[in-house]
Amino acid sequence: MNANIFLKRIKEYTKKFFQVLPNAEYVRIETMQESVFVPANSGFPALVLAMKDCLWQYPVYIIYKEESTADGGSIDSYSAYKLFPDGFARRTERNSSYRIYGEREIS
Repeated sequence: MNANIFLKRIKEYTKKFFQVLPNAEYVRIETMQESVFVPANSGFPALVLAMKDCLWQYPVYIIYKEESTADGGSIDSYSAYKLFPDGFARRTERNSSYRIYGEREIS
């Protein structure tokens, strides 16, 4: 499946099943090729639904915050998830203490 189609599915689920709150905080959901910004209150549930619907078995990153360093690099706060053959989406990597609504280690 194409990464663009997968990310469009996340946006569809965000609009279809969740209410966007006024002044909502946004996170970036990224595959290795592309990314999309979604409200933090619906990002994780929409991500898991899309992963299971599309059988997306590649790593997906939820990027909470990006900070630039003085030398031109960046420090990212993120979690990485992957859909495993047993049908559960599991966190495979974490570089932040921050979590968004509904986020779990296994879903």
